[in-house]
Amino acid sequence: MQNTQMLDYIKDTPVVAQNLVKQFKKNHSKISLAHMANVIFVGSGSSLNIATVASVFYENELFIGCKLYHPDSFLALPKINADPKTTLVIGVSQTGTSSGTVQAIKNAKGQGFKTVVLTERPNTPLEDAGDVYFNFQSGEEKCNAKTKGYTNSLILLYLIGMEIGKVELEKDKNDKILEMLSKAINEITQTMDSFDEWFKQNLDWTQIDNLLVIGAAQYMGSTEEGSLKISETTLVPSRYSSFGEFSHGLHRTLNSNTNVILVNSENEDLVSTYQYLEHKVSRVLLIDTTEQVEKSDISVNNLQFNLTAINVGIVFQMLSYYLPTYVGHDPNAEINHDYELLVHNRL
Repeated sequence: MQNTQMLDYIKDTPVVAQNLVKQFKKNHSKISLAHMANVIFVGSGSSLNIATVASVFYENELFIGCKLYHPDSFLALPKINADPKTTLVIGVSQTGTSSGTVQAIKNAKGQGFKTVVLTERPNTPLEDAGDVYFNFQSGEEKCNAKTKGYTNSLILLYLIGMEIGKVELEKDKNDKILEMLSKAINEITQTMDSFDEWFKQNLDWTQIDNLLVIGAAQYMGSTEEGSLKISETTLVPSRYSSFGEFSHGLHRTLNSNTNVILVNSENEDLVSTYQYLEHKVSRVLLIDTTEQVEKSDISVNNLQFNLTAINVGIVFQMLSYYLPTYVGHDPNAEINHDYELLVHNRL
C-alpha cells in the first residue's frame, strides 16, 4: 500500500493557505515593520528558496532591496554591511531548529538589527532568538519533503512584505495583490488535476536517473526548489540553472540520457529550447506560465506579482510525490540521517 502522507499534505494546502491569510489579517495587522528599505533573508534549502521567490516581489513591486544568504555565508561576514535602522533580517526554518539560522539571527540582533523569524513548529530555538515571530499556520508536516509548509511560508513572506511596504503601498495595489493571492490559492486544486492528467500519459518519467531543471529568471527560486524536492524524494541526482546561464557551459552536458524540466515566462520564451531539447535528450517537460503556448505539457495560469510561482511549486511537489511512489518507493524514507547528526545541523 502506498504511503499517501505527502500527497495528503499537498491536498491540505488550499485550506491552510486560506486560513493563513485570514489569520494574518486578524493577528498581525498591528505589528510595525514599516519604514524598512532593505531585507536580508537567511535560510537553508527550501527556506532560502522561498526567499528567492519572494525577493522578486519585494524588489519589483515593493521596491525593497534584498540580499539572500545561506547561514554559513552570513556567519562568515565579520560585520553586516547594512544600516540597522533601515534593514530587517528575516530568518526562516520550517523546524525552527536550524543551528546556522538560529546563530545568524543572534548575530544580527547583536549588531543592532531588528529580526523577524518564521517557523512551522512553535516554541523552537529560532522563535526564541527573533524579535518578531510568525508561524506558517500549516500544521506540522511529519515528512522530509515539505509541501504545504513550503507554500504557506512563501505566502507568509508575501504578507510580511506588504506590511513592510504598507506606507508606500497604495490601497488599490494592496487589494489587487490580495485578490491575486486568493486566486493563486484557489487554483491549486486545478493545478493538481492538470498534473494528474499529464502524469497518466507520461509514466515513463518514473524511470529517470538524472534531472536538469531550467527556469526563467523570475522563477529561479521555484526552479531550485523543484530540483531539491525531486532529488529528496527520488534520490536522483539533480541540477538546476537559470535559462540565461544554461548556455554558458551546462548545455554541453546534454545527451540522450538527460531529462529536463523547463519553466518559462513571458520575458523568457523557452519554447525554442523545448523544441531543441526534444531531439537531444531522453525526456523534456515544459511547465508553461504564459498561457500563450499552444502545446505545453503542464500549464499554470499567469498571475501578477510573481504569484504564478505558488502553482509552479505545486507542480514540483506533485512530481516529487508521484515519481517515487508510482514505482513503490517511499518519498520520505530516512536516508543518510546519520550525516545530519555528524554535522550537528539541528539544535
